[in-house]
Amino acid sequence: MTEEMVLDWATGADELVDEFLDALGDGEVVELNVDTSGFCDEVAPEDDDRVRAALAAPGQAGYAVVRHGREHFVIVAHAVGAVIGRVPQRTHFFGRAGVPGSRAEHAAGDDATLCGAETFTHYRSPFSPYSPSACSRCRDEVLAVFRLPDPPGPVAEVVAGTPPGPLRDTLSEILSEGARTSGWSELTADDREAARLDDLVEGRAAATALSLAHRAVATARVEDPNGDFLVLVSRHDTVLARRATGGGWDPTW
Repeated sequence: MTEEMVLDWATGADELVDEFLDALGDGEVVELNVDTSGFCDEVAPEDDDRVRAALAAPGQAGYAVVRHGREHFVIVAHAVGAVIGRVPQRTHFFGRAGVPGSRAEHAAGDDATLCGAETFTHYRSPFSPYSPSACSRCRDEVLAVFRLPDPPGPVAEVVAGTPPGPLRDTLSEILSEGARTSGWSELTADDREAARLDDLVEGRAAATALSLAHRAVATARVEDPNGDFLVLVSRHDTVLARRATGGGWDPTW
């Protein structure tokens, strides 16, 4: 149903239709939302006024993001047709790199790291701007390009800044007792299945909505014998959630 809806939208577009249909045929729909309010800054290419105007205009039917390899397209459907544009690459397409003489983790571009180093070793893992070992210049470039939230700070402080409620109280208590936490990482469209959001027993609707509304969010995990907690931070909101664990600390999600 998802691809059929997006295909139907594409019949009303007037630009990039062939490229978009090729991407849709060989790729996948990674985001679909029928409410575009508030999401303009998250999905619209900064240099594509047509897409940004369509996302901001009243009366739209929704938008979808289609991924094909390293290329992403966004389609915005409205009352009299649709607008298609290209979306900047995701953070997962910046690989982690090492630079001689530097102990930091760098983001690898095609011919140089984002901080300008032309001699580097490209590793088979993605660069995370939230890693404590991340190069500050590479981190700032990635955060700016993808409009991700700044590194949120200590997990306990982020939790303390959320609205009062039982989940916040529980998390604050276990954090004060020294619960183990992960570092901040970015949860992208590629990670949603691995993150097992469907297994959440508290906060599932809010966590799922936040992950679908944004191209990437900052995420941290907190371990507790009664469940494994997630803290998700976007540029606009913070969500707390809990997942019942099958025992043991999951080093990934």
